[in-house]
Parts: sequence; structure tokens; C-alpha cells
Amino acid sequence: MIRALDLVTSEVPWFSKIQPKPLNENERAITYWDIPLYADNTQVKTNRIDATIVDKENKKVSVRDMSYPWVEDREEKDAENTTKYGPLRWEFEQRYPEYHVTQFNIIVDVLGGYSRDVRKALKELVGDKSDTKALQIQKSVTTSSLNIARHFKLLR
Repeated sequence: MIRALDLVTSEVPWFSKIQPKPLNENERAITYWDIPLYADNTQVKTNRIDATIVDKENKKVSVRDMSYPWVEDREEKDAENTTKYGPLRWEFEQRYPEYHVTQFNIIVDVLGGYSRDVRKALKELVGDKSDTKALQIQKSVTTSSLNIARHFKLLR
């Protein structure tokens, strides 16, 4: 999506250790990546969301949070994130009154499982590439989980 808004020119592989720039901006959009956003209109306790994209052309703000809980905690984590970032969404609605603000919770458990809501969110975010992106997310999560398990095995 950020490539479609001309904020980046290339796509890095899913396994890359390269971190995106915290702020990208052009005449079409602004992206914030893992930086605190300070509220002008309300007190926000949780202000560090994973990614925020302000699409100036389509007048949309998408707030994205990605979490990787244990299998049984996936649904609970989704509800927790929606509640936790509610004041931040309200702040964006005040900051951009003519824009449509949407939160996307990308919750993938440590074994790579995800709900239908994640598939629907990915479809809305990346369109026809949603299946490919879901597989890339699964690869990334399961690879990280495997690396953690190997690390603890070496400590024994």
C-alpha cells in the first residue's frame, strides 16, 4: 500500500532485518511507523501503534496494530487492541475531521493461525494480494517462533 502511494520505491523481503523509516511523507500520504503520536485533544495512554497511514487523496486514516499472542489468546488480544487504541482513533478523527479512520488489528498467533477478520482486513488493505501477504506474515511469525524455540533449546 505504501508503494502504491509512492512513499517507497522497492519492497524488501519478508525476512529482511531492515526497519522502515519512522516517517514518510509526500503530497499524497503520510506514514508513521512505530513512533509515538501525541494527542492534542485527549489523554492517550497508549500512543505507539505499529503503523499509521494518512491517505490524503482518498481521505482515509488507517491505524494498524500487529500482535502475535499465544493461540488461546488471539480473540482476547483483538478486543484488547481495539479498546486500547480507541482514544488514539478518536484523536485522529479530531485531527482529520473529513477523513475516515479505520483500525486494522492483524492478530496472528505464534503458530501462524489467524481469524477471518485478519483475512478481511488484509483484503481491504492490499486487495488481490491478501493471500500472498497472509502467507508472508505466517512465514515471518512461524520463523520467529522457531528461532525463539531454538534459542531456548540451546540454553538447556
